[in-house]
Amino acid sequence: MDKTHDRFDHHLPYEIDMLIRTYAYLRSVKPDTDQLFINVFIESFSIHARALMEFFEKDGRKFTTPSYQPPQRDATFKRFWEALNKQIAHLDPDGRFVDPKDKINELMLLELNNWLSDQLDVFRTHLRPEYATPALLHIPKVVQVGPATSTATNAILKTTFGNDS
Repeated sequence: MDKTHDRFDHHLPYEIDMLIRTYAYLRSVKPDTDQLFINVFIESFSIHARALMEFFEKDGRKFTTPSYQPPQRDATFKRFWEALNKQIAHLDPDGRFVDPKDKINELMLLELNNWLSDQLDVFRTHLRPEYATPALLHIPKVVQVGPATSTATNAILKTTFGNDS
């Protein structure tokens, strides 16, 4: 199997699956959960989110029709990208975020999850026929129905699939 197919058939589904599973864990966190475990799952989610952002931006066109438009480096993309690069897996020379309001928090996790869900849907609609497959997982969207905070996952969240609301 060539590396392009390997990336699509193995690595992309892995990144999507890990993003879904780590976010599901974070959404199920109980108040007495050790902060170490919460941090581990925030970092795992963030690494997989960053990998997907990079894939859609840089590699998505290798699998799609010419009409596919990868995510633009707009304000939303830049906000996620900066937080992921400053806080996760980097000792940024300008300093990592210290103020909790600047760190990746519950609300940003929700927004990033849903943004990636939208990006995957756009990507999927533009797949070339040889890559079109129903086996590619969907990233469930989550809507907030309770208060969100800048601390670890304590809002009441509802998962939606497709156009459910």
